[in-house]
Amino acid sequence: MLPAPRGEQRPVCQVRTHVIVHGHQQPADLHYDPADPYAVTLVTGFTRWVFARELLAGGLIEPTGDGDVHIRPDTGGDPALIVIRLSSPDGEAELLIPRGAAERATDEFDAAVPAGTEHIDWETEFGRLAGEDA
Repeated sequence: MLPAPRGEQRPVCQVRTHVIVHGHQQPADLHYDPADPYAVTLVTGFTRWVFARELLAGGLIEPTGDGDVHIRPDTGGDPALIVIRLSSPDGEAELLIPRGAAERATDEFDAAVPAGTEHIDWETEFGRLAGEDA
């Protein structure tokens, strides 16, 4: 993928949905930015979680994930839901998200940047880390 021309922002894909936490529904969004093609951001009213795009896609089919993020179909409950288990030094959370929203998100993200064609402009990224103006 070619970098965006200077000063131009790439569109961010966003899928509005909801999560269920402890039986309570709250608004949530799944964000995808082609400038960071391997990551998905889950935004809820209380926090933001960034995890691998491939985890979301894989979790639609089978349990996937290592470390702080695990995603799986809700095989013991409602097949229309996906379970996202998150952990951090501050605690753990288990969120339920509609399978349809997760499928729509992966389709939109794949349309923006097809899986397997991701590219990161490392020179620009290293420049940002070094504090250079990109």
